Amino acid sequence: MLEIIVLVYLCRWVASTCREKGYKPIGYVFMTIGLWVIFEFIGAFVGIIVATKTHFGGIWISYVGAILGALIGGGASALIVSSFKSLEIPVDIENSPLDLQTIKANEEAAIQLDKEKEEMRLRLIENLKNRTDAVSINFELVEKLPYHKLLQFEGFLDKVVTGGKICFHGNIVKLIDPDRWKGLVESGNAERFTVLFFK
Repeated sequence: MLEIIVLVYLCRWVASTCREKGYKPIGYVFMTIGLWVIFEFIGAFVGIIVATKTHFGGIWISYVGAILGALIGGGASALIVSSFKSLEIPVDIENSPLDLQTIKANEEAAIQLDKEKEEMRLRLIENLKNRTDAVSINFELVEKLPYHKLLQFEGFLDKVVTGGKICFHGNIVKLIDPDRWKGLVESGNAERFTVLFFK
């Protein structure tokens, strides 16, 4: 019973050491159990041989041999795991090329890029409002589209044929021809598509 408690404690130590060093622990826990059991059997076998040759101690010698073997197997496992080098690369903050000024400059550049993208998005919406077919655009929804989807929408506008639609479905802007729209209506699936433009 005592050896099971020791084995459980050892397996927990192996698992936590592996995690700290960046390794997946499951394989090394099985290795620990395997070494423990194999060396326990070897120790018991050596104990039986010693007991039969010397006629001393009987079954107790094999039990002591099993315990010693298990401890040797567990110790070997602990030695193997503790010898691992850490997979994490230490960062020298003082000599790191990413100082606070660089990080701040990158953040400011990202904010500036977002502002420029928003300005382009608003200009694109303004251009859409000045189109001759603007009355067919659902601006309530189109104005909520992110810039890249708005560009996609604008690209589809000149491709729509009479009776066709541009819809939003599954987070994607889609160009729907009249035949496909008719099929969607007949199958009852048209409700799933939000119409952004119709011709």
